[in-house]
Amino acid sequence: MESSPDFLPESDGDTEVELLPNLKLAGVTEPRRREKPVLKPPKTADAENIPLPPSPPPLSSPSEIYSNLLILEESLRQQYLNQRQSQRKYSTFYFVLLSLTAYLVYSQIYPSIYSYVFFFHRFCLIAVLSTLGLFHLSGMYTKKLVYPRKFIYNSNRGLRGFNVKLVKTGGYFSSTVHLVLNTRVFSTENIEQWEEYRLGYFERERKKKIKEKKERKERKEPVRS
Repeated sequence: MESSPDFLPESDGDTEVELLPNLKLAGVTEPRRREKPVLKPPKTADAENIPLPPSPPPLSSPSEIYSNLLILEESLRQQYLNQRQSQRKYSTFYFVLLSLTAYLVYSQIYPSIYSYVFFFHRFCLIAVLSTLGLFHLSGMYTKKLVYPRKFIYNSNRGLRGFNVKLVKTGGYFSSTVHLVLNTRVFSTENIEQWEEYRLGYFERERKKKIKEKKERKERKEPVRS
């Protein structure tokens, strides 16, 4: 029976024998363990060092509020008048196209005795129908005839947050618009002050225009000796 090597410990049979002790052999190196990267928290700016945006200066008096409302009203009035003028122009154009279409269709149902007149009417009918189709497909009908009718409605949807309303005054041919304060938010005193401010401004502008017109007239007149 072979004898066990000297470096093996004797075992009594009850305990396990460690056959491979932690020995470092020549020429063999232990594998390096990969170190887990340490995640550093992202750098955040200190909230105390961040400058806050400057707040707008508060309005000092109600006259400044009325002045801003007057500027807004004048802008909306100009847009309303421009759209009304554009609507009338394109309404006339659209009515002419419809009238030509009706006449040319009639000329095809009851044709002329002259063949060249009949074919000329047919060519014109194709041209007019093509123009009507392009007028609708390009969106010009909606932009020039539909949107101007809804200008006041669309404007009031945007003005709802300011507690003001755009209303129409005057007749069909000489209509205009002006702003009205919301009676549920503003008091009767504020509404009366706004109306007085508006009327006073327009009265001053009217007198100013009369004075300028008079001065221009005086400059044009020759000096009598």
